[in-house]
Amino acid sequence: MAELDVSIADRSFRLACDDGQEPRLKSLADDLAQRVAAVRNQNSGVGDTHAIVLAALAVLDEYDEAKNRWANNTPEGEAAEWAADRLDAMSERLEKALAAVVGG
Repeated sequence: MAELDVSIADRSFRLACDDGQEPRLKSLADDLAQRVAAVRNQNSGVGDTHAIVLAALAVLDEYDEAKNRWANNTPEGEAAEWAADRLDAMSERLEKALAAVVGG
């Protein structure tokens, strides 16, 4: 397991990652640090923790939009959504069946 020191919002963090993943983790941390800095620049008086939360929410929003675009606009995504729906339905039926057996 590798370790890496990163800086976000003027704070240092030692993070662990799989060997060889250090450049990717450094890149992700640098991206988050830039987003936090942008939030702080756009919103004077915002504390570090608040800026980190806002930046993280912006990243998650982008991720969610990309995930939804992929799911809705590709045959693979549509198939994955269909399969996930079927698995959810089967899981619910299995849970009910098991509850009936265990409870009865």
